[in-house]
Amino acid sequence: MVKKLSEVGQILLDLHYENTLNRKMLITPTLDKKFLTMTSDVKRDSFLFGENLGDKIKATKAAERSGLQIRNPSYIGPQASGPKKYTNQGNWRGPPRQQGQRAVRQGGNKQRTFNQPPKRAAQAPPSDRYHGQPTTKPLYRPTRK
Repeated sequence: MVKKLSEVGQILLDLHYENTLNRKMLITPTLDKKFLTMTSDVKRDSFLFGENLGDKIKATKAAERSGLQIRNPSYIGPQASGPKKYTNQGNWRGPPRQQGQRAVRQGGNKQRTFNQPPKRAAQAPPSDRYHGQPTTKPLYRPTRK
């Protein structure tokens, strides 16, 4: 009789333990990621995450705030006044285009004026190129009056 009561007690304790783990797994996804490591190490007592969960959360938040204060410098040096200087940052090509400005293109340092097509090598008119004799045709049609 005692042996059967002992086995029933073990079964009930195992069911209670499994139920507690399932409840923790259902609640854990809704918690903030900062508190996951803290709640995973907490042992169950009369409450699911321990009696002093509120105090532990407050302590974690205070530690995070103090860490942010240490990371952020309290003094920021004087800011340079004047035009902004653009520095080469990897694949960055340069400041945005503006009309009428001449700029140096990276990757060859060739200068060209924006909003104009690139210049091509000068070529002779088609008739002079092959025969060496100029054409007698006018380049435009005369208008009739």
